[in-house]
Amino acid sequence: MGISHPSDLAKEVLLAIVRRDIAAPATRTVTKLFQLMYHASISREESEFISFHLVFFNPADSSPRRTKAYVSDPWQFIPLEHPEEMNLPNISKLALASHPRSSALAVYPNSDGTLFIWGLIDQLNRYEDFIRLENSTAPHRPGLFEARIVGPGHILVTIGYEQIAELKIDDLSLTTIDIFSSGPLPQKLASGISALLKHLYSHFPKTEPIQEFEDNIRSLWMSVIQRLLFRIKGLKHGGAILIVPTASVKGLNTKYGLRYNRLNTALKRYAICRYQQAITIRQAELPGHESNHLFRRKLTTLNSECRECEKEIEAAIWFVALLTRIDGLVLMNQALEVIGFGVEITAAKEPLSVRKALTGDAAKEARKKFNYSYFGTRHRSMMRYCDANPGSIGFVISQDGDVRAVAKVDDDVCMWENFRLLPEITPQDAA
Repeated sequence: MGISHPSDLAKEVLLAIVRRDIAAPATRTVTKLFQLMYHASISREESEFISFHLVFFNPADSSPRRTKAYVSDPWQFIPLEHPEEMNLPNISKLALASHPRSSALAVYPNSDGTLFIWGLIDQLNRYEDFIRLENSTAPHRPGLFEARIVGPGHILVTIGYEQIAELKIDDLSLTTIDIFSSGPLPQKLASGISALLKHLYSHFPKTEPIQEFEDNIRSLWMSVIQRLLFRIKGLKHGGAILIVPTASVKGLNTKYGLRYNRLNTALKRYAICRYQQAITIRQAELPGHESNHLFRRKLTTLNSECRECEKEIEAAIWFVALLTRIDGLVLMNQALEVIGFGVEITAAKEPLSVRKALTGDAAKEARKKFNYSYFGTRHRSMMRYCDANPGSIGFVISQDGDVRAVAKVDDDVCMWENFRLLPEITPQDAA
């Protein structure tokens, strides 16, 4: 797209609002907002870069709407006694009161079109709780859109639970590649998913497989990998994950051997619990079934067990993510069991052909040649290993937050960039 500016970010956000059949604010208002954010992001307050999270929020519409995903602790708008005009001095004073994990500045124009900070919004933690599997509900998000400063010159904009656009210095990204729904990577991970389904049905031998539920299990499996990468990215340390089809150590030097299978066992328990839920609910929908006390108690127990499994999965993801802070990569098998960490790749043969995959399926016509030597040691070693071991998948997370996937497709070592890191959240999930 060439060199992009905050005004380009504003145009794309407004287009995304219009596509949703929502009344859009004035172009000059949104442009001014992102210009202020950009300037703030490259400014310093007491030697620290300014970073904050905001919601474009009309203070006249201050109550969360009730939906089927309504929760007992919804967000609230807390007004300032005296609203502050949104300018660099006021931003620098109030920025630290916001954080995407908890609260945001509520920003909206007054009748003259001047942007003001009207107050704050609390309880925003449910967004990250949901995408990290800490919570199973995705309640309604406040405001027209949300925007956050990720780093100097780096602004990320979301509507609801969907990432709309991202400006990094002068590069505007509008779309992300989906590499987890179909294509080479899910194919290489299929054996782990098949083993989970086989384990599930061994507990219900007299039950007919439910195709819809199998699709949910596949989505769950892939979302765990996405959440793991998201967690590693959040550590801002950099790291790497290598998923291999066998426990072979050829081409690898493992400093710390470790067998950690809790993520796999937690997924198995979660799948069984969710399947019991599905069966119980289906039985309740049969003609003549009465919703009695025993049924409600059983469903309550299953709901509680599922929540406990979700917590266990999240804790296991944390455990694995922290291993990436040790120099070297974390080695896992296709069952998502850790084999070791602090692993060094010793494979030395440079791949003959390396390509950037511009689509999730890495179609031949959507592969672009790039310079292998352009990337650093982590990326090059991952490309060498995946070239020598075609069944493997590598993920490299840079300190600046960029996440890349590497795998061999046909005769090419392919690298995916700018792919969707968070699980897809449908409108039904976040109603």
